[in-house]
Amino acid sequence: MVAEFAEPSDAELVNAVREGSRSAGGSLCARHAFAAFALARHLTTSLDEAGRLVRAAFTDLLRTIRGDGCPITAVRLHLLRTLRGMRAGPLDPGPPPPRLAVAFARLPERWQAVLWHVEVEGQPPASVAPLLGLSPGGVPVLLRHARQGLRDARLAVEVADTAGEGCQDAVRALAARVRTRASTVDATARWRPAELDDHLAACAGCAALAADLELGAQLREAVVPAVLGASGRNYLAAINRQEISTQS
Repeated sequence: MVAEFAEPSDAELVNAVREGSRSAGGSLCARHAFAAFALARHLTTSLDEAGRLVRAAFTDLLRTIRGDGCPITAVRLHLLRTLRGMRAGPLDPGPPPPRLAVAFARLPERWQAVLWHVEVEGQPPASVAPLLGLSPGGVPVLLRHARQGLRDARLAVEVADTAGEGCQDAVRALAARVRTRASTVDATARWRPAELDDHLAACAGCAALAADLELGAQLREAVVPAVLGASGRNYLAAINRQEISTQS
């Protein structure tokens, strides 16, 4: 059940909904209502239509929680994806998503959640902590693991999609360098640091990958369109305006 004297996490609210609590469902919807409407407003042509879309998405969310669907950890991401799917219907697959977006989709939901709230939406750890059931000091720890997991997944995608043996060796060497943050690479990388540096100087593709591994804005640029489509930029602008208004 939901803790009585502390702000419950999303996971606690989800569990309480699953146990039959109506108030927990209301609390979960209220927590993510602004974000849902921020996206719905840019997926529809009127406020009334946006309101109907948000209500339908929350109904679907609660039905999924109470049913036999897969566990929901990243509540906001699940809700936003549902909204986009409801409005667009069968989505035109279009061009393949960036490899960073593919890697993000392969992460555990809890890692996706902390990356989305902190890296994409720009929320401070103190605001994210209650959603994830953590202390403010626990958010940076989870975020560090999630970032490393994303880098590892990104590199795994890159190795799978890279044809040239030389570039595959470079990607493995980059993986080792990122993991250790040291001047040496492990035996599986096959290359010494100087060899990797020489390859990066000659190969624009691998040099771009090395820059991408620093994440930052690249995560927003890759993941937001993959999750939210063309409305993603407007959604982030609305979220940022709310953050500014609550801090002023």
